[in-house]
Formats: sequence, structure tokens, C-alpha cells
Amino acid sequence: MAPGRRKQRQATEPAAPVTGPEVDRQVDEGMLVVAAALRMSAKNRLIVNVLRDRGSYDEEGLADAVREEIDALIAEKERTAERLVAIATRASTRRGDALHQSDYRRADAGAIELRRAIELALAERLRAARDDEAAVEAIVDEARASAMEEMFRPRYLASAPREPERDYAEHRDERMGRVADDLALLLEHPPGAPPEQPMIEVPPKRSWWRTFFSWE
Repeated sequence: MAPGRRKQRQATEPAAPVTGPEVDRQVDEGMLVVAAALRMSAKNRLIVNVLRDRGSYDEEGLADAVREEIDALIAEKERTAERLVAIATRASTRRGDALHQSDYRRADAGAIELRRAIELALAERLRAARDDEAAVEAIVDEARASAMEEMFRPRYLASAPREPERDYAEHRDERMGRVADDLALLLEHPPGAPPEQPMIEVPPKRSWWRTFFSWE
């Protein structure tokens, strides 16, 4: 019985995370996804601060927000790694085929351990990125550039010169005639001039008794 107990204690202890090219590849891909999500979040935060809250650009505050989000991701990855240890322990005592997607068996031990190794490696890479001022600054700069393009690009497009229409030459004289009419109207009634008042006929003044006894 004692050897069996020792074997059970060894099964509950988390093994050292695996390493290898597959782990490195998935961690690199995961960091690309995380970086894109951090840039998007920082960009949205900046746009809301400027357009809705009428705030000014705060580079240091935006960098602190990026670090806070990285800290949250690190905690999430570490919790997932701990949960995978418990899943691996239960799966090691179950044989046969899985009944559903979350029904892990002994045959899934390798996949579970690979997932755990990826989560722990991502947590380490995220921790290094959080402490790297250049990496955080790069995220902030890219978020600011993206936010400025999204906020001001519509104005640039609206004021950009348009290409002439295909039938412009054919109807050019007609359009120039309308422009001449508009100019003549502006010369006749310049902007800011008081509008002409209509003539009002004032009836002759009559005595009150003529008005009262009048039968006209």
C-alpha cells in the first residue's frame, strides 16, 4: 500500500513544463496576438479620452494602462496553468475514450502538459515585456498613430480634391453660366447687407369722429 501511496503523491505533483520548438512557436504567435490586442485597447482608450472626455494626450498614463493590462494577462495565464495541473491529475486516473470535449483522459496528458507549458512561457514573456520600457513605449506610439489616423483621416478625405467628372468638359459652359449668375446675385445682394423692406402704404390720418361715423 505504501508504494501505491508514493505513486499517487508523485502523480499530483506538477511536472516541469516541457520545452521545444512547438512551445516557442505557439508562444511567439500568442505574443503577436497579445500585442495587437494591447495596441487596440490603448488606441480605444486614447480616442475615448480625447473625443468623449475632452482630455489631453497623456503618454505616461497610457503606458501605465498598458502595463496594468499586461499584469492582468499574466495573472490569467498563471491561473490557467494551475488549473491545467488539476486537470492533468484527474486525467491521469481515467482511461478509455472521452465522452465530451472537456472529458480529459490519460491519453490527453501530453496535450495538457503542452498547453500548460505554453501558458507559463507566455506569462514569462509578458512579464519581460511589461518591464521593458522600449516595448511598452512602442505599443503606446503605435496606438497613438492609429488613433490619430482614425480620428483625422475622415477630415482629410473630405477635403481632398476630387477627380473631375467624365462629362465635365461637355457641361462646362452651363456650369460656368450658373457660377456667373451666382456672382451677379452676390454683387446685387452682398452678404451681410440688410434685406430690402417691402413698401408699406400708410393711410391718411383721419379725425376720430370721421372714423367713428364713416359709412365709406
